[in-house]
Amino acid sequence: MPVLSSDAQESTEALSDAASSADTILISTSPQEQKMPWPEVFMIPKFSVDVEYRLRQANLIYLRDETPLKMTKELKHDILQKLAENIYSFKAYPTSSDIKDVAKALVAAHPCLRESGSPSGYCGWTHSLKDKMGNYRSKMRSLGHTDVMVNAGKRGRYSASRDPPNKNIKKPRKGEVNYLPDCPDGLDASSLEKYRQELVDEMKKKKPSADFISQRMDITLSFRRKEVVIDKPPLSQLLERWPALISESQ
Repeated sequence: MPVLSSDAQESTEALSDAASSADTILISTSPQEQKMPWPEVFMIPKFSVDVEYRLRQANLIYLRDETPLKMTKELKHDILQKLAENIYSFKAYPTSSDIKDVAKALVAAHPCLRESGSPSGYCGWTHSLKDKMGNYRSKMRSLGHTDVMVNAGKRGRYSASRDPPNKNIKKPRKGEVNYLPDCPDGLDASSLEKYRQELVDEMKKKKPSADFISQRMDITLSFRRKEVVIDKPPLSQLLERWPALISESQ
């Protein structure tokens, strides 16, 4: 009996549970735009040379007499920007707990950034990081990153679909790191459609090449996932366009 790949299985689930915010696809990993799994201990990245120097000097002063760093708008922007880039390499939509962990790690690595009026010392950083991630997702959306483009218009108070804010936001499932990858460098929808047709032609052969199918399925991952998650085609249509999904290797 043919074995449906998880792409095809996901299409069935999505059709029966269209309102779910987790209707993503669980399929084998690919080298395309793969995000790393969220670390058990978040390590604060290195900032620019100038920022690192200022933090190092301020940390020495803080260790001497607990005088916090006098924050400037430019310095805070640089810190938040670097943290947002780092967070996005793991998740486009970090949880509140994730954000809190990052803020906690920040003041642990750089005690001069502790907030004297905050019980934890990092409440303000937590709020700033949440806002920054929202802005960073907007930037990535404008650059065409699929993992956030799929949710365009769904978070605002007056979304185009008139859905309530945060309704049907598509995010990776727990443990899923390759959610909606972007097109491979140098390729676009037209070239990926050509590869898809090559797959269809290969599957018509009496003995299709498993290596060829695997290579083409890998390179068309972003094209296929976007089709399943956004267009949600009927299972019959999906299998007609992607017959290799029924092969055991997939």
